[in-house]
Amino acid sequence: MHRTTSITVQDDGTVTTVRLSGEIDVTTRDAGRRAVAAAAAGGLPVVLDLREVEFIDSSGVAFLLQCHRACTSAGLDCRLRDVPRQAEVVLTVLGLRDVLPVVRDHASAGR
Repeated sequence: MHRTTSITVQDDGTVTTVRLSGEIDVTTRDAGRRAVAAAAAGGLPVVLDLREVEFIDSSGVAFLLQCHRACTSAGLDCRLRDVPRQAEVVLTVLGLRDVLPVVRDHASAGR
């Protein structure tokens, strides 16, 4: 079952959450660029919530890295949260587990 892909940005005053859902691939490039710009402009730590991601390919990983770099350049913390098993395997195989830190619970998301 293919779900609609979406990327949304929400700022709660303490952290900016970028929620990704569905298939994160080349078709999400434009929405990804807008989300990165909005997240970095917020001036808050950024959490990339992957809970509803069903599939991620190299373009999706490039998006995660792009967001991380934009945040780092702006002096902002950027972490992943609720990483699905398939995405975790991809990140591990690519050696990115240390580059893209993972938040284990919602309470520490803004740290």
